[in-house]
Amino acid sequence: MSVGSFKRSFFLSVLVSLLIFPILTLGLLSKTALAVNFDPSFGVNVTDTTAGATSNVTSSIAQVTGDDLLRNTTFHVPAGWNISDGSSFAQDEVVGNGTFSEFNTNINQVFSGNLVFRNDLTIQPGDKAHWLLDVTDPVSGFVFLTLDTYVSGDISSGHTIQIVRNVNLPHIITPAQFEFTFFGKTASNTTVFTNPPLAGNYLWSADMTSENGLSASKSQTLSMPGSMTPTGTNVEVGLGNDTSVIFDSVSTAGVTTIATSETAPPEGTGQFQLAPGGTYYDFNSTATFSCPCTITLPYDPVATSDPRLYHLEDGVWVDRTTSVDTVNHTVTGVVSSFSFFAVGTPNFNVSWEKQIEKRIEKDGNPFELKENQNLNLKFNILDPNGQIVTPENVTVEIWQIKDEAGNEITPVQAVTFDVDLKKKDDYRAKLKAKKAEFVLGTYEIRVLVGNTTASQSPTAGVELVGK
Repeated sequence: MSVGSFKRSFFLSVLVSLLIFPILTLGLLSKTALAVNFDPSFGVNVTDTTAGATSNVTSSIAQVTGDDLLRNTTFHVPAGWNISDGSSFAQDEVVGNGTFSEFNTNINQVFSGNLVFRNDLTIQPGDKAHWLLDVTDPVSGFVFLTLDTYVSGDISSGHTIQIVRNVNLPHIITPAQFEFTFFGKTASNTTVFTNPPLAGNYLWSADMTSENGLSASKSQTLSMPGSMTPTGTNVEVGLGNDTSVIFDSVSTAGVTTIATSETAPPEGTGQFQLAPGGTYYDFNSTATFSCPCTITLPYDPVATSDPRLYHLEDGVWVDRTTSVDTVNHTVTGVVSSFSFFAVGTPNFNVSWEKQIEKRIEKDGNPFELKENQNLNLKFNILDPNGQIVTPENVTVEIWQIKDEAGNEITPVQAVTFDVDLKKKDDYRAKLKAKKAEFVLGTYEIRVLVGNTTASQSPTAGVELVGK
């Protein structure tokens, strides 16, 4: 290249730069000068306000003409709601969706599209989940843009959902409208969002920033009422996630809620295996009610091979299972009061010797025992594989559960006695009705290993009758 051509090239480059720079600068200054307002509205609602339900959560953000365009948003989800870990979902599994509309100066009209949240298994350290937000054409489905969405936190402290846009959007201005829906469950029935287990007022908020760095924080309170409990008999109250309670009678209406925790109650764990991430349940109600109460809880058929419903009674985990629904994967039991519940697979089962089994087959359960009779109790303890084992701390308790007329009463412990271990693996004890001074009524025989009743099949009970 000659010296002259170099000079021409240099001169032209400088000239073009000088011509373009003022235009770019003017554009930026104009945009900054116009973007003095950033006051988006914020709203949130829940499809199903039932305590513990897996409900869709929808948040909306609206901007009027002249407002600086929304860029990044961080939703603050209050403590009580739970969001499942990203590893719970398959890669690209859809966990939410939404819509948007923005004014496009290229076509001089509002352009609308769809939003799709996809799970991404590339989760950053410290985050709970990583979602990809696809911005798509509503007709063709073409993805214009994909935004990162980061989820962090837990049920105790609350969660944040941060949607980050790292690119400018030329030709897009307000008015604008955004709607984000986070699923309660995905199409594959995997839980995403779970409502708080307790009724109350919960403060949601959103921190938002605009294209030009303006910020705004908005909030809304959601009232979660729990489950209304009307007066009547055999009152069934659903609490979400296939969880329910049936009250024998309710004399004063109120609200029933259920608290859940992965932490064992102060009385400690029982002789059963919770599934990974297993849950303890605690029912509460402002209604005035009477039991017996029928409790139904869900179970995971993969992690819980032999589901049993355990109820904590006076420091003892009692197997209260009455039925198992293997189609809907629920387990049901009947109790006389509320305290902690858990669903698990028993560590130990009772196998009664033929004397008891034949008595039940012949006379029913409970079977009759006259007040001057004795009853020899013989049984084996089995592990989950059906093998005979001889754990320590095995006792037998007799509890009265009905009065002489057959009316349900609050269970009363009548007698506790140790058992003898015979022939290396046979446990034996003798119930002497006269010596124990039982009153007439119906009694339940409980075999305990430590602080937990060993699951009994069939459960044995005796009805004490007069001479």
